[in-house]
Amino acid sequence: MKNLILGFDEVGRGPLAGPVVVACVLSNEEIKIPKDIVIRDSKKMTARQKEKANIWIRENYIFGIGQVSANQIDQKGISNAVRLAAFLALKDIKSKSKLDFEKIKLLIDGRDEWIDGSQTIICGDDKINEISMASIIAKVYRDNLMIEIGKQYPVWGFEKHVGYGTAWHCHQIQKNGLIKNLHRTTFCHKLISKT
Repeated sequence: MKNLILGFDEVGRGPLAGPVVVACVLSNEEIKIPKDIVIRDSKKMTARQKEKANIWIRENYIFGIGQVSANQIDQKGISNAVRLAAFLALKDIKSKSKLDFEKIKLLIDGRDEWIDGSQTIICGDDKINEISMASIIAKVYRDNLMIEIGKQYPVWGFEKHVGYGTAWHCHQIQKNGLIKNLHRTTFCHKLISKT
């Protein structure tokens, strides 16, 4: 086993609704990234690039996903929720591989060490392919989840904002209140108090 790394990134730290999602992707030195696949921070990619990369990553890499609900975010706080989502992503990937994860280097995007013994890398989703891939997996997964949830609440327009605090979303909260178990009460309290 060469020097394997496991890259982590989170998506959904700041939205007013929906879960926070952490994904992790295990390095695979046997795979070369094709020229038609874009791998970088998901925030710097088009929807088409993300979708294409997401399919390719899922076909070629071992990955894990963890998510923590809006209710748990309200109860635990966002930082603890991200840590729990990272733990769940690690648990998920361990269930898919027999590798000894004690010998794998864990790299996390940002400043916060979500898992003991990991290394944080500021702007890691721009520097480390596995972190970029985790960013893509988490972003596409969460966006698709929010779009599906949005079908139950068509007036809210989740397919457009996927839970983030756009003017439209804030207006809907002030007009209609919160959706139980979907909106993060602790993130929306100022909007609710204006009604």
